[in-house]
Amino acid sequence: MTTAQTAAKKPECAEYVGIFDARSRTYNDELYALNVPEAWKDYTGATLLLWGEADYIAAKHDHELLRDMLETRRPGSVTMRVVPNADHGMHEADDFQAAVAGSGPYQTAVGEAIADWLPRAR
Repeated sequence: MTTAQTAAKKPECAEYVGIFDARSRTYNDELYALNVPEAWKDYTGATLLLWGEADYIAAKHDHELLRDMLETRRPGSVTMRVVPNADHGMHEADDFQAAVAGSGPYQTAVGEAIADWLPRAR
């Protein structure tokens, strides 16, 4: 079903399903076919996972699943931070609607989170 068909069938979802039109169907199919846990299976280093609070592209739950998987393999190796007022690109965005509307300036809390984490990464 195309996004236009989905929007026609469920008008209340039109605002949300349109985000998938930013990339081609082929791109989205390839993305959804990725086995993310498999890609991380041999990694044993320290990990910082950042998720922007206004991110409408990547789900917080996906980050939590990855964190939990990595922690199982190497306890204490993962730090996850939720960055307030940040979108997927780590630009300033107060909420989902602001993130969809366009890129704000860089959210400085991202750099602060990285700078805070680096000295403790092991």
